[in-house]
Amino acid sequence: MRVKEKISAERRKSLTYAHIARALSLDFANLFYVDLDTERFIEYSSSAGKESLAVERRGSDFFRQSLRDAKKRIHPDDYPMFQDSFNKPNILDTLDRQQSFSLTYRLMQDGVPNYMSMKVSRLPEDAGNHIIVGVSNVDEQMRHREELERVKEEHITYSRISALSGEYVAIYTVDPVTSRFSEYSSTSGYDTLGITKGGEDFFGQSRENAKDNICPDDLDHFFSRFTRENVLTDIRENGLFTLDYRLMIGGVPRFVRLKAALIEEKDGPQLIIGVNDIDSRVRREQEYERIIADALEKVNQDSLTGLQNKHAYVNVEAKLNARIENGPAPDFLIAVFDLNGLKKVNDTLGHHAGDRLIIAAANELLDLFPSGLVFRVGGDEFAAVAEGPDIPVVENGVQELSRRNAKRKAGGELLIACGCARYAGEHSVASVFERADVKMYENKKKLKTRP
Repeated sequence: MRVKEKISAERRKSLTYAHIARALSLDFANLFYVDLDTERFIEYSSSAGKESLAVERRGSDFFRQSLRDAKKRIHPDDYPMFQDSFNKPNILDTLDRQQSFSLTYRLMQDGVPNYMSMKVSRLPEDAGNHIIVGVSNVDEQMRHREELERVKEEHITYSRISALSGEYVAIYTVDPVTSRFSEYSSTSGYDTLGITKGGEDFFGQSRENAKDNICPDDLDHFFSRFTRENVLTDIRENGLFTLDYRLMIGGVPRFVRLKAALIEEKDGPQLIIGVNDIDSRVRREQEYERIIADALEKVNQDSLTGLQNKHAYVNVEAKLNARIENGPAPDFLIAVFDLNGLKKVNDTLGHHAGDRLIIAAANELLDLFPSGLVFRVGGDEFAAVAEGPDIPVVENGVQELSRRNAKRKAGGELLIACGCARYAGEHSVASVFERADVKMYENKKKLKTRP
């Protein structure tokens, strides 16, 4: 009976944590777990690299308390909107009509307004009448969006020439009706390309020049985008046409950005077309993206075993939950593993010996399963997630692990308990994990029984 009680407790613990972990998948700055019946709440915090949530504070009267806090901290211009939107009836009405409630506002931090995004979601019915409220900092994205909107809203005037500022490779003036053109200025490197400095058909001539002067890998993109119709349509809708490609200068590909704007002159509208050298900026951005990609890989990697960590598992879980919710539902399998005897090794031989045992277990799993499918989700807990063609691979690996355990059991060697469950129409990944977890505990019990 005590074993069943332990399993039941573990199931409840696993389910509650899974709900919170899914909400954390978007890296919220603040996270609140709210009981809608009592309006009592818990605020959680999570630090990078930590595998558990910490309770920041507990409180009551969540909606009233939130409005009091908002009055002190939200930008005065945004508070009326926040007050009108963030109330229990409005949130519940929105959640009844759609899956989440969202709100964007500016929060004053050290006297500086920062854009914040709030997302409210219901927890599944089996978790009670609760919601998760997450607040994330989206200041950088919003300011970038504002900048794009400002460009679109600018009037088509002579000031549009300033949008062409930068290190010019060449500047042209083009009659938008006849396509007659003339080169206004160009660099010495551009002059070596032998491009015509004036003529009657700017777009046709540019396409001919492109064949010899644009990087071959970029030609299709250039030809599909750079037409008179596309240029004028983008200017009419957005105020500006832009096109990035690589120009072969001195036999070396360099990133350039073509910009086109329409200005009014006394003789009528004129296209101003400039080609800017953006090579150094693009190279810096590419290097930055590489650094970010490397950093993200480290964030998702367990430092001890090299496996994917719990953060990576939560991301996979969130994506599968979205597919379950929005359809079509995925076909997937979860296997849960637990290392036997770690506590005893830690207590008798020390944690360094325990770490070596964890590494040995990780290597065992890597011998049985592809590395991209295996996660370390706890101290001595691991999981594998497989979809489609990977499902039989994991099933075969689980069978092989069972055979190895049977051989090693008598000798007291490395034993890894395992449980496996396949998606069968549940409403969440947590439910599938829970079924696999129960089977794993049953297997763990059998492995502890002496032959």
